[in-house]
Formats: sequence, C-alpha cells, structure tokens
Amino acid sequence: MPANPVQVSEKIAVGQPIPNNLVLSPIPDAPNFAFTIVNDKRLIIDPKTFVAVRIVE
Repeated sequence: MPANPVQVSEKIAVGQPIPNNLVLSPIPDAPNFAFTIVNDKRLIIDPKTFVAVRIVE
C-alpha cells in the first residue's frame, strides 16, 4: 500500500490521467501497472502515462 493515500479535488475516472506527482506502488504480478490510493479508492495506473486503467472500490 502506498505510504501516503491522498485526496484530490480533480475527478478521477478510468481513461483519464491522474496528477503525475502522486506516488505509485508497483504491482509485482503485473509489472506493466502500478497502483495508488486516491480519495479512498485504489487506482490501477499505467505508470508510463499516469492514466487510470481501473478503479477498485
């Protein structure tokens, strides 16, 4: 789990980029993806583009 879950005012949606200053944590079983926790939701992120690919509630 990321050390610092954060709250942001921007709307978070699949297919949209997240702020690129957020800390991402690698997913060992899926090295092409990372995750972070924003607004109490776990986001699966493409770490190359910072685009949200899935929201896990």
